[in-house]
Amino acid sequence: MTRDPGVYALPPAPVDLTRFFIPERMTQLFHTPGYAGLSLEKRRRYNQLTGLFLNEMLVFFEDILAETVLGALLAGPLPKAVAEQLAAFRWEEQRHAEMFKALNRKAAPALYRGRDFHFVRVPRAARLLLDAAARRPRLFPLFLWVMILQEDRSLYYSREILKLKDVLDPSFVHVYRVHMADEAGHVRADLDLLERYWAPVPAPWRRVNARMLRWIFGEFFTVPKRAGLRVLETWAAEFPDEAARLPYWRSQLAALPASRDYHASLFSRESVPAAFAGFDRWPELAGMSRELRAYVPGGVR
Repeated sequence: MTRDPGVYALPPAPVDLTRFFIPERMTQLFHTPGYAGLSLEKRRRYNQLTGLFLNEMLVFFEDILAETVLGALLAGPLPKAVAEQLAAFRWEEQRHAEMFKALNRKAAPALYRGRDFHFVRVPRAARLLLDAAARRPRLFPLFLWVMILQEDRSLYYSREILKLKDVLDPSFVHVYRVHMADEAGHVRADLDLLERYWAPVPAPWRRVNARMLRWIFGEFFTVPKRAGLRVLETWAAEFPDEAARLPYWRSQLAALPASRDYHASLFSRESVPAAFAGFDRWPELAGMSRELRAYVPGGVR
């Protein structure tokens, strides 16, 4: 049963630009040596832009990949109970995407006038590859791992945001609270889908899928690349003195892949427990530790 669509409406009050949008640890610059020397105004603005970027990432994977994957699964033969579960799952993901789009438009109308993405711009070749594979989830069940990692991490991020509900912007707190209410059910649904579509795949083809999964996370999730640099450049453009220091800040981001603390802030056993437990079960996924460097197969530290 799906929820009342009104649940996904934003609060009427304007976004409060005097507040942070997300916990500081959820930003990339927080994990660099130079961050502590920034003024409150600069830290807050970088935080707000990162909050918008994270919303874009959620929209991309909920509105595009999840929609494509779930749509393809629903197009095939399924038991009635499974089809109903996936249809509800898909409907909620559509509501989430619209909710995060609306939040970004409300928080930064100039950035999102006539478009949904400012920071996330996937290269055409990569987008075509992702779309082609995501339309065939029975052949490429790796996208079920992308979904569970995203859902798992969204739950963690929502909990961290709610811990600071009295100091963060109320619209962001509201949206992540609503999002969290659905995500626990989505993680359970993703685990069911993995049993249905990953477990029966022959081991050699699971290994091919695992290599593709590592590429996706290395390209889009871990190392600060195109979108992270656009956040930095958009931020620096608002502060002339920081615009002059862009080479320094780029070098700071370039050093993050060597930081275990940074990797743990993205994916860890605390933030994605269901996904990491799943990796432990399947030997072909032990190699995820190459991209998700806080992951140690078997939980050994």
